Amino acid sequence: MTRLTAYEIAGNPDDIIATHAGPDNAGKYCGFITRGEVGRYRILISTPAIFDDPEFADDAMRKVVVDTTEWTENDLKDPENPLVHLLTSAEGSLVRQIVAAASN
Repeated sequence: MTRLTAYEIAGNPDDIIATHAGPDNAGKYCGFITRGEVGRYRILISTPAIFDDPEFADDAMRKVVVDTTEWTENDLKDPENPLVHLLTSAEGSLVRQIVAAASN
């Protein structure tokens, strides 16, 4: 997963879907994390068909969302993170507006 994907997941908690697909011919399920309606259901993360049942796939994907959000919160505490400077600088407000407009 890229840092950009992690921040997209953590930054859009009301527009993230953790779900599954399948089963495949072997009876296994894939896991998916997508954006919701606002993000046009774009796939952010997908797994191969490795889960034995749909509930386990959904639980695993929800755990990825939680873990990613926690990682992102910790990443923002790192003073060496260039995003911290960007978010706290005078230019940060303008940059956030540009990024938000570009992502819609």
